[in-house]
Amino acid sequence: MNLPTLLILAVLGYIVWRTSRTVRRSSSPQEKALAIRGAAIFWLFGFIFVAALVFLPNRARVFMMLPAFFLAVAVGKGWHNARQRLRRQRQAQVDLDRMKRVG
Repeated sequence: MNLPTLLILAVLGYIVWRTSRTVRRSSSPQEKALAIRGAAIFWLFGFIFVAALVFLPNRARVFMMLPAFFLAVAVGKGWHNARQRLRRQRQAQVDLDRMKRVG
């Protein structure tokens, strides 16, 4: 096997491991569902990006990089914000339950 093939396999292995770890570390069913949906969307966008890199001519590849970067950043930020919102809601529910028990 040559070096580029090994690098691609290593990156794919890391992404699969990271996705599995994110799903396992989810603390609520809503967060787990968000992690699975987010992973599916990132995998789909990644596959489309790699396919576009393979099949587009050189000039189109360069013009595709900037919008693809902004799309990846926007989707990642949206996923992170949704995950943080779910965690804040869960923590607020736990705090409310504690206050009910104290009173």
